[in-house]
Amino acid sequence: MILLVAAALAASPCPVDRTPAELSTALDGADAAWGASAADFEVAVSAVRAIVPCLGAPVDASTAAHVHRVEGLAAFAARDKVTAAQAFAAARAADPAWALPDELAPEGGPLRAVWDQAPAEGPRRPLPSPRGGELLVDGMPGHTRAEARPVLLQVVTKEGRARDSAWLAAGIAPTYPHAHPLAAWIGTGACLLASGALLGVATAANDDYQASTTVAQADARRDVVNGLAGGAVGLGAVGLGLGVFALSGSF
Repeated sequence: MILLVAAALAASPCPVDRTPAELSTALDGADAAWGASAADFEVAVSAVRAIVPCLGAPVDASTAAHVHRVEGLAAFAARDKVTAAQAFAAARAADPAWALPDELAPEGGPLRAVWDQAPAEGPRRPLPSPRGGELLVDGMPGHTRAEARPVLLQVVTKEGRARDSAWLAAGIAPTYPHAHPLAAWIGTGACLLASGALLGVATAANDDYQASTTVAQADARRDVVNGLAGGAVGLGAVGLGLGVFALSGSF
């Protein structure tokens, strides 16, 4: 029954918010299928990966650890021991009290060896502040992540809704919208002000050009006008570009 539910969840469309309970069902399905049916395990893992980005509510650290464990099992099944060890390290960090049961990984077996060799945390990388919400790192408020292991990130609004959720492998950067950077807004304003100033000077220079009395004088003043106008257009384009980046949170 668990696997049938997991398969249905995997096929559901993302516009419908998923719940932590549905995620737990899929995770339990993966645990139940591990070692019993490779096909059923793949179905359950697919369900987990379909639900995570569609979560409508935050998950706790224990559930985040469970996601890491299942991703570790999936990597181990794919003979990717490095990714498996990284995922297991993330699981242990998120839920230190959980112990890998012998029935899942017998002592002396290859899975147990990968679990035991999970790498240390290593250096941490700061995460950009999300726009319009609080950042949860493996189910807990945070602003950094360990570089050498995966992470489950969620952006939660002040109303308590999970707006963005993603399981990211080690080294993969988050893609949630970032908070508007002050430097970008300052740069936008400065460029637009400078562009306006240059345009004003170019207008005055154009008046001088129109009043030229010789061909040589007209040529020289035209070059000045063109240079000032080109500079104004260039600064304006830079300012608009910075404004677009600031609005989209792309920094």
